Amino acid sequence: MRHWLQAISLCLCFPAAAQKLPATAPRQNVYGISFHNGKVMAHNNTVQNVRQAKSWGISFDLSKQLTDSVSYSFCRAYVRKGFSFSFFDLGTPILGTGFISSYFLEPVYRIGNKLQFQFRGEAGAGYFSNPYDSIKNPTNNNYSQHITPYLTVSAGFGFRITHNLSLEGNASLHHMSNGNYREPNAGLNWGTFSATFLYYPGYNLFPRYNKPPRYKWSEKKAGLDLGLMYVPKQGYHRKWNNTRNFMIGLFVTGSKKISRMSAVTAGAEISCNKFVDAPTAAAGNSKPGVVGSLQVGHEFLLNKIIFSQQAGIYITHYPSFYKCIYHRWGLRYRVNSRLYAGFNMKAHKYTADFIDLRIQYKLF
Repeated sequence: MRHWLQAISLCLCFPAAAQKLPATAPRQNVYGISFHNGKVMAHNNTVQNVRQAKSWGISFDLSKQLTDSVSYSFCRAYVRKGFSFSFFDLGTPILGTGFISSYFLEPVYRIGNKLQFQFRGEAGAGYFSNPYDSIKNPTNNNYSQHITPYLTVSAGFGFRITHNLSLEGNASLHHMSNGNYREPNAGLNWGTFSATFLYYPGYNLFPRYNKPPRYKWSEKKAGLDLGLMYVPKQGYHRKWNNTRNFMIGLFVTGSKKISRMSAVTAGAEISCNKFVDAPTAAAGNSKPGVVGSLQVGHEFLLNKIIFSQQAGIYITHYPSFYKCIYHRWGLRYRVNSRLYAGFNMKAHKYTADFIDLRIQYKLF
């Protein structure tokens, strides 16, 4: 316990030397330290050997808190954004430990002068110490690479302790997966509860603003985007006895903005997968290579960053190792008023299919 208190003291004293900002500053630096405790989730039969693992970790945040009226009018919240650096012990030698760097966005909603509600999304990558190895670690079916993409979502409540110090309690779901780039890749999910201390060098009481006028979604015209997606060669898949040499596809997506931060989408896509089956695979295991599908979804519009979610269904024949319905999660960045670039992860139930790279052009 003494070591934890020393760590808190060091984290809170370090930024005290920073230049103090006025209480009315539209943005200010915020420094945070979080302590996590939770459990690994065994989400399918291949990872039952880690179902009793209890995880713990520590995170440090370097962020900026936006409190200007323009930002508030956009989303009716005070957005905190920045970088998080974490260490996690995953509770068993099979999974080892992880060092993670991620970027996060956290809208904060004021509830009076003392309380607040916040939710958060993070994306990044981690170095995990003990991936699958056929000799040294043959029972790790969760991940097979040291460096692996990482995602997390969380929500909770905060409390102002002093004018400079706040305490947050959050529940989080963490996920890491390589998007089926290399097998085995069941993915790793773990949930945690955390306590976070935040230090504001300026002042942590957010200003009050009048609520902006309600968004009139009926006045916003629908848009139409055209895009190209690509997946490079992926490693041999033991279960399906094949290697994906590439995937290339075209898609069209219509969108309708329904609030300042949200849009609904619908679209279609066609893609060509080039598979090479192992000699022991069943005949036609990877056929057909060309598939078509329809999907509907939702998007969070976060200035230049867009976070999308889709559910789709195949309308053509599809390879035997797929499911008829899939889901997809993506991030893209607005390069200019019409051009976007980003990536998406496609999955069938609990099994990741691939991570694609994509460019998207807004026709109107």
